[in-house]
Amino acid sequence: MIGQEDNSVAKAIIDRNEQMKSKKQRRTKELGLIASLYRPQRVGFDGASRDHANLSQLFNSTTQQSANQASASIFSTLANPANRWFRVTTPDPDLREQRDVKIWHDLVTNRMLASFRPAVSNFYQAAVPWVSDCSVLGTGFMVEDEGAGRHRIHDKAINPVDANFAVDAAGFADELIVPTMLTAIQAARFYGYENLPPKIQELANQNSERANTERHLYLQAYQPNDDYTPGQIGRGGQKFLSTHVCVDEKAVVRQKGTYDQAFFIPRWDADDFEDPWGRGLGYQNLASAIKLQVQEQQNQQAGALAARPPVGTPGARAARGMQMSPGKFLHGAISHQGNQLVRPIFTFNGLPVTLDMARQTIEEVEKGWASAMLSLQGRTGLDRLEVIERQEERLRLHAPYLGRMQVEGIAPALERRFGLLYRAGQIPPAPEVLRGQALDIEYTSVAALAQKAQEGLAVSRVLIDTAELAKSHPRPEEVWDAVDTDYAQKVLVEARGAPERVMRSAEDIAAARAARAEQLQQAQAMEMAQQGLDMAGGLAALDQGGV
Repeated sequence: MIGQEDNSVAKAIIDRNEQMKSKKQRRTKELGLIASLYRPQRVGFDGASRDHANLSQLFNSTTQQSANQASASIFSTLANPANRWFRVTTPDPDLREQRDVKIWHDLVTNRMLASFRPAVSNFYQAAVPWVSDCSVLGTGFMVEDEGAGRHRIHDKAINPVDANFAVDAAGFADELIVPTMLTAIQAARFYGYENLPPKIQELANQNSERANTERHLYLQAYQPNDDYTPGQIGRGGQKFLSTHVCVDEKAVVRQKGTYDQAFFIPRWDADDFEDPWGRGLGYQNLASAIKLQVQEQQNQQAGALAARPPVGTPGARAARGMQMSPGKFLHGAISHQGNQLVRPIFTFNGLPVTLDMARQTIEEVEKGWASAMLSLQGRTGLDRLEVIERQEERLRLHAPYLGRMQVEGIAPALERRFGLLYRAGQIPPAPEVLRGQALDIEYTSVAALAQKAQEGLAVSRVLIDTAELAKSHPRPEEVWDAVDTDYAQKVLVEARGAPERVMRSAEDIAAARAARAEQLQQAQAMEMAQQGLDMAGGLAALDQGGV
């Protein structure tokens, strides 16, 4: 099948790509307009050249600045490389309290976090445009290949202009087709000369200018494996297929299976099966962005007319070629009678858009991107509670969309990363008690921690209030009897995102308390024995004195 022209598999993928492209074409005008206002590097939805980002048509940069600030904040909220933004755990609360289970969970979490470091993967580099595309345009695309490029795990953000995808019956993306243009020489090096169709091989053999400049279209299709059988050895036991097709010759040039979904397509907001493409903050704030650009254009045009007004002349030939500039002689601009023949025409009556109107529109744009809440620059005197409240307000606005990004984007990425490490022997065997048990990923990113921050803050206040009340109570222990301090500590650990091993297991806590109680009993017994000896000595002294 590999390299065979007019292959049925290749034809099916080419037809499927056209079907998925037709759904995107319904939104090309809208996506192109959003991209031109917020992400000029993603222009081209309507077929326009990508080399021209339409920056000359923008008259105010607030739209781009607000979009970039929001995207950066969302990225750091979901997967900040400076934080432990997830941890491996188990849904069973009793199992996760055992010490050997905690140690294994922390070890797996550390191995997975290490796999995202720049030395192993370029995930964080690719995640920035991936998150930006999702939040601004509504849909983000990332593919992950093992052992490709400079990294052992290569992540790549795909331009939404190029990508075509489809969703399954549950509404989750299950197909992705990505085009790429390659010369014959590039294709031979990438796919292998023997895998190319005969016509491309012949062109690659020439090693001519044409072989190095003429580009041909190739499609890479990620699709479910219809012949998948769990537990089967080989391609039949792999859930997805990655197929590369030469469109010109309708030939398959590479096909391999993957155990996990190798692409991640989060959407900001989507609820239509007929239109799988999401809508992001760029769509929600489109009207304000257009209004701002129109107002700025009008003011700039009015200002230009005031600075360089049109010049009226009598139409004489001598006046037609005149160029007005400071200090220059204008011959023929005055008649023999001394009348002015060249006269500027002033029509400026003030800017059509006042400063208040412009400021109001800018505030509309910034409010739509929650820019005021995303930045703490220039703000002083904010206490801890105020910072938490600002984070909660921001998350309240974006919580439904961040949750969707986690489900459709972050979760499958972590699932695949665990699978890659497990198959590579980087994950140690699990404790016996975890055999057959499900694993769970608990997000400890800024978003997850901020959602738990209020609970942790409430517990902290309860403990502080209880301590103050115990000071004035005649029996302080009775005040603390009403508070489950063990559970309170668990809540605080989760709210801070600390590793599970910080908290001892229930068995270790019980053993430590039993040992402490035994030591206390022994100390009390020794104290009582000493008191008895002292009393006996005192009685003996009295008896001797009485004699």
